[in-house]
Amino acid sequence: MATSQVASDGLNPKGALVGGLGFAALALILVAVSIWFVSLIHGDYGEALESRDPIFLEKTGYTLFYFAPLVFTGLLIFGLACMAVGIRGKPYPKAISDRLNRTVGSLVLVGLLGMFAGSWVANKMWAEVFRSHGYNECPGSFTITSKWFSTVWVDQPDLCHDENVLTMFREGEQVSTINRFVLEQHP
Repeated sequence: MATSQVASDGLNPKGALVGGLGFAALALILVAVSIWFVSLIHGDYGEALESRDPIFLEKTGYTLFYFAPLVFTGLLIFGLACMAVGIRGKPYPKAISDRLNRTVGSLVLVGLLGMFAGSWVANKMWAEVFRSHGYNECPGSFTITSKWFSTVWVDQPDLCHDENVLTMFREGEQVSTINRFVLEQHP
């Protein structure tokens, strides 16, 4: 006779507990990473604005992480619910299960919508902040940097067309190196 932890109703408590632990741990890691990305964005932009760098890159894709913790919180609740089922050894009553599904589903849906709509709003907000500090957006940032979801901002519009600067970007130079070159050429 094989030993199995599967209950008579097909529930595997050990599997639910381990799966729930995995989902909860993954969710906590993802929440921490998304909060770190948001703080990284704010720190990088604040530092560039404070130091008055002639050129800096806006990483427009990072703003997706503004609402990502909502999605990951849904994943965390799902993981915790699975863990509870594993510990209890029996599923939740239908009313509680339905309420959990609605809560998790709502968090994920609002989080996903927020990630895309919020990213658009955040990128518009940051663009306004950069303009108010005297920066100009270079047209064709992808052709300048060969990077998706990056926008080049400059304090002098002619830098967008400066052949030396464009060559340095094409050669993969770091923005800090390009800034040093610009500052040496235009003190």
